[in-house]
Amino acid sequence: MTGTENRYRHSLSTGQDRRLDLLFDDSDAAEIEPLLAAIRETGVLPGRPGAEPAPVIAVLITPALLEHYDEAGLTAATAGYQDVVPVSFLPGAAPVFEDLSQTLVRKIGPAEAARQIELTVQHGGGILVGWQRLADQAIKWRDESAGLLRAPDIAAALTIAHSDTALSSPHRRVVLDYVRTSEVAATKRRRLWSGVVSTAALLLAVVLIIAVTQAFSARRAQLAADLAANRADADRLSRAAISLIDADPDLPSILAATAYDLAETDLANEARAGAAAKTWPHTSVPIDYQPQTITGARDVERFAVSEADQPVVHVQRIDGDGGVAETARIEVETTKGHQVKGFLSPDGSRLATTEAAPGTLRLFDAASGTPAKSSWVTGDDQLFGWLTNDRLLVGRGDRLLSMGLDGGAEIVLTAPSGQVVDEAGISRNGRFVVAGTAESLIRVDLHRELPDRTAAVADAWEVAVNDSGTLAVAATNPLATTVDFAADPPEVSELGSFFGSSVAFLADQLVVSGQRDGVFAFFARDEHRAEWLESATMRAHLAGSVRPATAGGTHLVTLGNDRYLRVWDIAEDAGARSYLSRASKAGINEVSARETEPRLSARNQIRFATPQDVVLAGRAGYATVLAADSLAEIEPPQRRRQREAGRCSDCAGVPGYFSSLESELLLSRNGRFLAAVSSKAVWISGHSPQSHYFDGPGQAKITATPPRVTAGGGEGVGAVADDGSVVLVADDSVVATLPAGGSMVDHEYREQRKPVGLFAGAPASLVVTADGYTRDSTGTEQRLTLPAGTELAACELPALTDYLCVTTAGALLRITGTASTEIGAVGDGLRPFALRLSADQRRVAVLGRTGLSIVDLDSGTRQRVANRLPERMITDVAFSPEDDRILAVRTDGTAIVVDRPGAAAPPRALTEAETRRFAVPSGGR
Repeated sequence: MTGTENRYRHSLSTGQDRRLDLLFDDSDAAEIEPLLAAIRETGVLPGRPGAEPAPVIAVLITPALLEHYDEAGLTAATAGYQDVVPVSFLPGAAPVFEDLSQTLVRKIGPAEAARQIELTVQHGGGILVGWQRLADQAIKWRDESAGLLRAPDIAAALTIAHSDTALSSPHRRVVLDYVRTSEVAATKRRRLWSGVVSTAALLLAVVLIIAVTQAFSARRAQLAADLAANRADADRLSRAAISLIDADPDLPSILAATAYDLAETDLANEARAGAAAKTWPHTSVPIDYQPQTITGARDVERFAVSEADQPVVHVQRIDGDGGVAETARIEVETTKGHQVKGFLSPDGSRLATTEAAPGTLRLFDAASGTPAKSSWVTGDDQLFGWLTNDRLLVGRGDRLLSMGLDGGAEIVLTAPSGQVVDEAGISRNGRFVVAGTAESLIRVDLHRELPDRTAAVADAWEVAVNDSGTLAVAATNPLATTVDFAADPPEVSELGSFFGSSVAFLADQLVVSGQRDGVFAFFARDEHRAEWLESATMRAHLAGSVRPATAGGTHLVTLGNDRYLRVWDIAEDAGARSYLSRASKAGINEVSARETEPRLSARNQIRFATPQDVVLAGRAGYATVLAADSLAEIEPPQRRRQREAGRCSDCAGVPGYFSSLESELLLSRNGRFLAAVSSKAVWISGHSPQSHYFDGPGQAKITATPPRVTAGGGEGVGAVADDGSVVLVADDSVVATLPAGGSMVDHEYREQRKPVGLFAGAPASLVVTADGYTRDSTGTEQRLTLPAGTELAACELPALTDYLCVTTAGALLRITGTASTEIGAVGDGLRPFALRLSADQRRVAVLGRTGLSIVDLDSGTRQRVANRLPERMITDVAFSPEDDRILAVRTDGTAIVVDRPGAAAPPRALTEAETRRFAVPSGGR
């Protein structure tokens, strides 16, 4: 038996894992062989990453490796390992893993490099660092009378002092003395004595106190050690989750949730928010077959998946919690052994199947899988789906047919001479059909209210059309194609810069396009600019072309090549409609106005004006009123008058309220007053509950030149009083008050200070600055008493002398007068820019660039809501007067309902291999 084999057997008998995973480029085999040989001599067993990863991975960094991996790729490849050892074969340190200690092979040679790697495998990188730090502290205590360990650190120090690293160190004795002396000192500090007692009683009390104190001390030290270990595991898993965002559809959410369960650290909060920001809530369902196609029912949450290897269709139902249950597994008899594709009727009760090549069409009961009579179908028909629950859309040569279940057929379309209908798409409401031939796309209105329209789009293999029949999207090569049938003639354009393998409409103006590399892209159409804007891309599967299908309108189901089907909850985004990206009076839609960095009034805002009316005010000078129960826009009076008089060709384009692109809209905290601030004047408008518009009492115009607001190219922000009596505008050096019916009064300050909170009211107004000062409407400046180094990010001022602030580090401060008290925290990963208090001031929403955090001010509990799509960041929220709903507005102007925020369930459980790979603890300590 060789020495290496003997050491390996010893490691197995002691339970020590001596395996080492290596990440390297195969072309470097000759260069790295001396190091591999030296590693084997230490008894470490090197190998390549596999199903059961080793605790430690060494990354052998060469020019060839850096050609294939960037830093993000290396981070993802090494996520989940307990320790990562960067080994540089370059002349110096590598330009990756710069935060880790690197082993420089050229400097120390293969033998010493192998020894250092072996130490990490044997002891762990964390133990090595911890031991070195503890030994340094012990030596300073011995030689320089340095301080002892704190009581919470003693348990962890004892663990390190009894590790394998410590056993072979010459400093172990002084470290043990240091730890024991610290423990004795901590015990003495905790002893409590109670008066003078008899000698016998005192001796007994001493014995009891020492025993109880030692037991309590040991228990407390163990709890502290467990807490520290949980926090360390939480941060380790959080880092792994963050590194896998954009690389895996499931693991970031699962690891972030696992980390948060272990300990609510700032990094765990950042991981949860980061993972949620790049994906929709979804459920991942493992499947034991290779899928081929997927289709969904229009009216119910059911879908059908066909297998690639055999003629089988699986009919599945989405449960209320997003889970999936199979209702039928249907084996289809085929004429030539072809693959099959299944289409569910709109109500999900029937399944129609067709072979991949033209062949027999068959009908089944979707619940039981029982076949129905199908002799009414000829053998060369192509099935494209269901028009209604009892009529199919069938292609037969140059004709497109509406076929009843009794075999009767009606001609929907006859293609131009010489063309064959080989593809067709049906709108979700069943009214519009777009047929594809080798040369064109042809739209048909089945209600026959609109004329057929034709667009020159060749060789589309998949087509989708929206419910209004105005837009179609086709999967074509090399890029997906869109058609605007509302234009005359229809306008054809490319969709984005990606190859779209499949397409589907999620809403009338929102398209999802499946890509070849496991992701899907979202495109939202700006109806006034007549452009498709790429909203986001999202990782859906690990590999393969993504095939999407909608089911019931609230879920998107996707297939890839990773043996999972995923069910995505799209209700929030599919149902959202943009109200604040309308055209101006000049026909301009100023997109840049919506992309300004949000703060205070420089953002889209939302308020309850009454329990029934919700007011939206936007960055582009546009405001409107929505019905609180449905979030549907209430038609403004002037639009209704123009529509009734027949004086507008596009009444939907008439704005509810529009000031100008260079004015800032301010909403009072109670939503009852709207102010528009420009460089030359300020207009104040009151909301009317009767007209649901801004034509109520309190109308005023103040001619003045206030500080230039952000919408006008300046840095100013503003606020309007709850009674509409005064408007406050401030920038870094000027505070200006503009009373309704009066003249502007402004005060200029010598020091520039950024405003982060404003209170507008009579008889006084107030500004709070980021560096902890207040400036009032009389020109007085006063410094607040804040902890050293505090920088305020935003403040909410319900009154002049009592207000709430959040710091850039995420601490919540209650400020009364000039004194401050910390009452909670939201973590530094939120990047806050605004606060919003509930009506009873018992809850606060902290809005940040990564999401929002809802904090209960009574209990201090907090719950996080993440921004799911980068271009749809939540910029403001409104608590309902009854505090039973939270509404929000996003960067793109869409108004949504924010559910009572809670931790979304992970998409699935970790597999056993993943649990080992990421060293997930089996339970809390």
